[in-house]
Amino acid sequence: MGENLYGLPMIDVASLRPLERLSRTATTPRGAVMGLVADSGRVRQVLDLGRLLGAPATRDADGYLVMLKAHPDLALRLGERPLSVAVTPDPANPERAQVASLGDHHAKTLVILSVAALLAADLSVGA
Repeated sequence: MGENLYGLPMIDVASLRPLERLSRTATTPRGAVMGLVADSGRVRQVLDLGRLLGAPATRDADGYLVMLKAHPDLALRLGERPLSVAVTPDPANPERAQVASLGDHHAKTLVILSVAALLAADLSVGA
């Protein structure tokens, strides 16, 4: 997001796919809730990850969805295509890691996101 790098632990991710069709609901936009999507026979509430991180609300209905293992009723919307990278944890700060993969982000620091903390910060989840 912007110049900042954020990472979700792969253990929290069930799947990833392009956001093809978002259904707006009467209660959106509220907090980070953008709307609903159908995914493999279930309905998931879509939360804008940027909004959860404090960015201004967006009406963009494109991007990518991250399906969460522990929350089968939720998906996180990302505005940009996510990358999978190897990281080296920062022993002094468990919420940060250094990108070990080669490429544009090599040796940059990223913030490791906690899904539980993101969801707890947004009171509109499940509303």
